[in-house]
Amino acid sequence: DHCSCFMDLRMFFLFITVTCNPHWAGITSALPAGGKWKDHPDVVSRAFMLRLKSIVNDFKVGCIFGALKAYVYRIEWQARGLPHAHMLLILEHKIMSTRQIDSIVSAEVPDPVGSPVLHALVTKHMLHPRCDVMLRAQRAGCRLKPNGEVCDCRRRFPKEMCAETSIIGDGFPKYRRRGLHVIIDTAGRILTDQWVVPYNPYLLHKYQCHINTEICTHIKSFKVR
Repeated sequence: DHCSCFMDLRMFFLFITVTCNPHWAGITSALPAGGKWKDHPDVVSRAFMLRLKSIVNDFKVGCIFGALKAYVYRIEWQARGLPHAHMLLILEHKIMSTRQIDSIVSAEVPDPVGSPVLHALVTKHMLHPRCDVMLRAQRAGCRLKPNGEVCDCRRRFPKEMCAETSIIGDGFPKYRRRGLHVIIDTAGRILTDQWVVPYNPYLLHKYQCHINTEICTHIKSFKVR
Protein backbone atom coordinates (compact mmCIF):
# COMPACT_ATOMS: atom_id res chain seq x y z
CA ASP A 1 0.00 0.00 0.00
CA HIS A 2 0.98 3.69 -0.17
CA CYS A 3 2.12 3.98 3.44
CA SER A 4 4.35 0.91 3.36
CA CYS A 5 5.96 2.17 0.15
CA PHE A 6 6.98 5.39 1.89
CA MET A 7 7.88 4.16 5.37
CA ASP A 8 11.62 4.44 4.63
CA LEU A 9 11.22 8.09 3.64
CA ARG A 10 10.63 9.47 7.14
CA MET A 11 12.66 12.58 7.93
CA PHE A 12 13.23 13.33 4.24
CA PHE A 13 10.45 15.92 4.02
CA LEU A 14 10.21 19.66 4.62
CA PHE A 15 6.96 21.62 4.64
CA ILE A 16 7.19 25.32 3.86
CA THR A 17 4.40 27.89 3.71
CA VAL A 18 5.32 31.28 2.28
CA THR A 19 2.91 34.24 2.29
CA CYS A 20 3.25 37.36 0.19
CA ASN A 21 4.37 40.51 2.02
CA PRO A 22 2.50 43.50 0.52
CA HIS A 23 5.29 45.79 1.73
CA TRP A 24 7.97 44.22 -0.45
CA ALA A 25 9.78 46.91 -2.42
CA GLY A 26 8.85 45.09 -5.63
CA ILE A 27 5.20 45.82 -4.86
CA THR A 28 5.33 49.29 -3.31
CA SER A 29 7.62 50.66 -6.03
CA ALA A 30 5.30 49.39 -8.80
CA LEU A 31 2.11 50.94 -7.42
CA PRO A 32 0.88 54.23 -8.88
CA ALA A 33 0.92 57.30 -6.67
CA GLY A 34 -1.62 56.81 -3.90
CA GLY A 35 -2.36 53.26 -5.05
CA LYS A 36 -3.07 50.39 -2.66
CA TRP A 37 -1.86 46.84 -3.14
CA LYS A 38 -5.40 45.51 -2.72
CA ASP A 39 -6.37 47.28 -5.94
CA HIS A 40 -3.49 45.84 -7.97
CA PRO A 41 -3.56 42.01 -7.82
CA ASP A 42 -1.46 41.89 -11.00
CA VAL A 43 1.43 43.63 -9.24
CA VAL A 44 1.05 41.48 -6.13
CA SER A 45 0.94 38.18 -8.03
CA ARG A 46 3.91 39.10 -10.22
CA ALA A 47 6.05 40.09 -7.24
CA PHE A 48 5.04 36.93 -5.37
CA MET A 49 5.94 34.67 -8.30
CA LEU A 50 9.37 36.29 -8.63
CA ARG A 51 10.04 35.65 -4.94
CA LEU A 52 8.69 32.12 -5.17
CA LYS A 53 11.01 31.35 -8.11
CA SER A 54 13.92 32.70 -6.08
CA ILE A 55 12.96 30.49 -3.12
CA VAL A 56 12.75 27.42 -5.36
CA ASN A 57 16.16 28.33 -6.78
CA ASP A 58 17.56 28.41 -3.23
CA PHE A 59 16.33 24.84 -2.80
CA LYS A 60 17.28 23.44 -6.23
CA VAL A 61 20.52 25.26 -7.03
CA GLY A 62 21.62 26.69 -3.70
CA CYS A 63 20.79 23.41 -1.92
CA ILE A 64 20.36 25.31 1.37
CA PHE A 65 18.83 22.18 2.94
CA GLY A 66 21.08 19.76 1.07
CA ALA A 67 20.49 17.98 -2.22
CA LEU A 68 16.87 18.17 -3.36
CA LYS A 69 15.24 15.08 -4.83
CA ALA A 70 11.84 16.55 -5.71
CA TYR A 71 9.45 19.35 -4.80
CA VAL A 72 5.86 20.39 -5.35
CA TYR A 73 3.88 23.47 -4.39
CA ARG A 74 0.36 24.82 -4.50
CA ILE A 75 -0.55 28.51 -4.60
CA GLU A 76 -3.69 29.75 -2.85
CA TRP A 77 -5.19 33.18 -2.20
CA GLN A 78 -6.13 34.37 1.26
CA ALA A 79 -9.44 36.07 1.93
CA ARG A 80 -7.64 39.42 2.32
CA GLY A 81 -6.20 39.04 -1.17
CA LEU A 82 -2.62 37.88 -0.61
CA PRO A 83 -1.22 34.78 -2.32
CA HIS A 84 0.60 32.09 -0.37
CA ALA A 85 2.21 28.80 -1.37
CA HIS A 86 2.31 25.46 0.41
CA MET A 87 5.50 23.63 -0.54
CA LEU A 88 6.68 20.07 0.01
CA LEU A 89 10.39 19.35 -0.41
CA ILE A 90 11.76 15.82 -0.63
CA LEU A 91 15.42 15.75 0.33
CA GLU A 92 18.04 13.42 -1.07
CA HIS A 93 19.47 12.66 2.36
CA LYS A 94 17.69 11.90 5.60
CA ILE A 95 17.77 14.30 8.54
CA MET A 96 19.41 12.11 11.14
CA SER A 97 19.31 13.98 14.45
CA THR A 98 17.63 16.65 16.54
CA ARG A 99 20.81 18.71 16.14
CA GLN A 100 20.19 18.79 12.39
CA ILE A 101 16.59 19.81 13.03
CA ASP A 102 17.78 22.72 15.19
CA SER A 103 20.14 23.83 12.41
CA ILE A 104 17.20 24.09 10.00
CA VAL A 105 14.22 25.15 12.10
CA SER A 106 13.90 27.54 15.02
CA ALA A 107 10.79 28.09 17.14
CA GLU A 108 12.36 30.58 19.53
CA VAL A 109 12.43 34.35 19.95
CA PRO A 110 15.87 35.55 18.76
CA ASP A 111 18.22 37.54 20.97
CA PRO A 112 17.15 41.20 20.56
CA VAL A 113 20.73 42.38 21.25
CA GLY A 114 22.76 39.80 19.34
CA SER A 115 20.30 39.44 16.41
CA PRO A 116 18.17 42.62 16.33
CA VAL A 117 17.13 42.28 12.66
CA LEU A 118 16.02 38.67 13.05
CA HIS A 119 14.25 39.57 16.30
CA ALA A 120 12.31 42.29 14.48
CA LEU A 121 11.41 39.94 11.62
CA VAL A 122 10.12 37.24 13.97
CA THR A 123 8.12 39.89 15.82
CA LYS A 124 6.56 41.13 12.59
CA HIS A 125 6.02 37.92 10.63
CA MET A 126 6.31 34.77 12.76
CA LEU A 127 4.04 35.17 15.78
CA HIS A 128 0.72 33.40 16.08
CA PRO A 129 -1.98 35.82 17.33
CA ARG A 130 -2.73 35.70 21.07
CA CYS A 131 -5.87 33.68 20.49
CA ASP A 132 -6.02 32.68 24.19
CA VAL A 133 -7.48 36.13 24.93
CA MET A 134 -11.25 35.67 24.73
CA LEU A 135 -11.98 38.89 22.84
CA ARG A 136 -9.48 37.82 20.21
CA ALA A 137 -10.61 34.20 20.26
CA GLN A 138 -14.05 35.30 19.15
CA ARG A 139 -12.45 36.83 16.03
CA ALA A 140 -9.61 34.34 15.43
CA GLY A 141 -10.24 31.87 12.63
CA CYS A 142 -8.10 29.26 14.38
CA ARG A 143 -10.56 29.13 17.29
CA LEU A 144 -13.90 29.21 15.51
CA LYS A 145 -15.99 26.24 14.48
CA PRO A 146 -18.01 26.44 11.25
CA ASN A 147 -21.09 27.23 13.36
CA GLY A 148 -19.32 30.17 15.01
CA GLU A 149 -18.65 28.54 18.38
CA VAL A 150 -15.27 29.14 20.02
CA CYS A 151 -13.05 26.03 20.26
CA ASP A 152 -9.44 25.21 21.12
CA CYS A 153 -6.81 26.62 18.75
CA ARG A 154 -6.61 24.38 15.68
CA ARG A 155 -2.93 25.29 15.35
CA ARG A 156 -2.40 24.09 18.94
CA PHE A 157 -1.08 27.39 20.26
CA PRO A 158 0.28 28.19 22.75
CA LYS A 159 2.93 25.49 22.33
CA GLU A 160 4.69 23.75 25.21
CA MET A 161 8.06 25.05 26.32
CA CYS A 162 10.86 22.46 26.15
CA ALA A 163 14.61 22.52 26.71
CA GLU A 164 15.50 20.58 23.57
CA THR A 165 13.98 19.32 20.35
CA SER A 166 12.48 15.84 20.41
CA ILE A 167 11.04 13.52 17.78
CA ILE A 168 7.69 12.33 19.07
CA GLY A 169 6.62 9.89 16.37
CA ASP A 170 4.25 10.64 13.52
CA GLY A 171 3.84 14.25 12.51
CA PHE A 172 6.23 17.10 13.30
CA PRO A 173 9.03 17.30 15.87
CA LYS A 174 8.51 19.01 19.19
CA TYR A 175 10.77 21.97 18.59
CA ARG A 176 13.09 23.48 21.17
CA ARG A 177 11.47 26.42 23.00
CA ARG A 178 13.74 27.38 25.91
CA GLY A 179 12.25 30.79 26.72
CA LEU A 180 15.56 32.66 26.56
CA HIS A 181 14.01 35.86 25.18
CA VAL A 182 10.58 37.48 24.97
CA ILE A 183 8.67 39.93 22.80
CA ILE A 184 6.40 42.67 24.11
CA ASP A 185 3.56 43.36 21.69
CA THR A 186 1.85 46.68 21.02
CA ALA A 187 -0.72 45.95 23.75
CA GLY A 188 2.05 45.46 26.30
CA ARG A 189 1.59 41.69 26.55
CA ILE A 190 4.68 39.49 26.92
CA LEU A 191 5.01 36.85 24.20
CA THR A 192 7.29 33.86 24.70
CA ASP A 193 8.48 31.06 22.43
CA GLN A 194 5.05 29.47 22.94
CA TRP A 195 3.66 31.80 20.25
CA VAL A 196 6.47 31.52 17.68
CA VAL A 197 5.65 29.86 14.35
CA PRO A 198 8.62 27.64 13.33
CA TYR A 199 10.92 29.35 10.83
CA ASN A 200 14.27 29.07 9.10
CA PRO A 201 16.45 32.11 9.98
CA TYR A 202 18.09 32.27 6.54
CA LEU A 203 14.81 32.26 4.61
CA LEU A 204 13.13 34.70 6.98
CA HIS A 205 16.04 37.12 6.82
CA LYS A 206 16.30 36.93 3.02
CA TYR A 207 12.62 37.12 2.08
CA GLN A 208 11.16 39.09 5.01
CA CYS A 209 7.68 37.60 5.02
CA HIS A 210 5.73 34.90 6.83
CA ILE A 211 7.62 31.76 5.83
CA ASN A 212 6.81 28.79 8.05
CA THR A 213 9.40 26.00 7.80
CA GLU A 214 8.80 22.59 9.36
CA ILE A 215 10.31 19.13 9.22
CA CYS A 216 8.06 16.15 8.72
CA THR A 217 9.03 13.09 10.73
CA HIS A 218 6.63 10.70 8.99
CA ILE A 219 4.71 10.24 5.76
CA LYS A 220 1.44 10.26 7.74
CA SER A 221 1.83 14.04 8.17
CA PHE A 222 0.26 14.52 4.77
CA LYS A 223 -2.23 12.61 2.65
CA VAL A 224 -1.26 10.40 -0.23
CA ARG A 225 -3.96 10.55 -2.87
